[in-house]
Amino acid sequence: MGGVAPYTYRWYSKTIINDIHYPASSALNDTTSPNPVLLWVIGNLYLEVTDTKGNRCYDSVTHGHMAFVINLEVKKREIDLGDSLRLHTSIRGGWEPYTYKWSPSMSLEDSTKVNTWAKPTKYTNYELVITDSAGCQMTDNYVVKVRNSNITNINKPEIQFSYNTEGNSITVSIDRIGELIVYDLMGNEIHTSSLNQGTSEIQLQSISSGYYVVSINSSGAALRKKNISGQKLKIRQ
Repeated sequence: MGGVAPYTYRWYSKTIINDIHYPASSALNDTTSPNPVLLWVIGNLYLEVTDTKGNRCYDSVTHGHMAFVINLEVKKREIDLGDSLRLHTSIRGGWEPYTYKWSPSMSLEDSTKVNTWAKPTKYTNYELVITDSAGCQMTDNYVVKVRNSNITNINKPEIQFSYNTEGNSITVSIDRIGELIVYDLMGNEIHTSSLNQGTSEIQLQSISSGYYVVSINSSGAALRKKNISGQKLKIRQ
């Protein structure tokens, strides 16, 4: 304020990149307006204001370029009913500090933490809104599918598991049908046998000597296949 109206305005630039001068007209839609629109970021911009008597005053504006960056990764998990997982994001950029807001907030440890624990009971698409200190926002999503979410009162199978001292056979007692899988220590599946309700003896003579992990799974009309127990054993031939 001050001086004698009306005023004239002149925006100009001192930006030089690779020996090339970039005038204010390359960044502003109108270099004679007191409130021009910024079209491109080139550095500092300077303003000269002249009143009707030729008096001049000067000002400058420093501006920067802000952008969020998001990694194109699939944030998708499948868990069993009753399990939990940790949500996260891969967004960066903007002006720190940030604020975070996950929704829906139910089943979350803290909806305002960027890495928060979630324990959903059904399929949920969590949305995260990140707001930087300049008020700019970016969203991200994390999809969680819950297995057995429509099943209630699932009884865990009763299992008794033993193997002989020679390590070449396994005896399993289970109250429903299922299967027995043998893995090597690299996680490769090397043997599968079906289990009937009751007691089954599984012969392992075809497996070479070494250490293995045995997993007993149960599959029933109301229970999806789920790992129930695992035990490491040594097979000797």
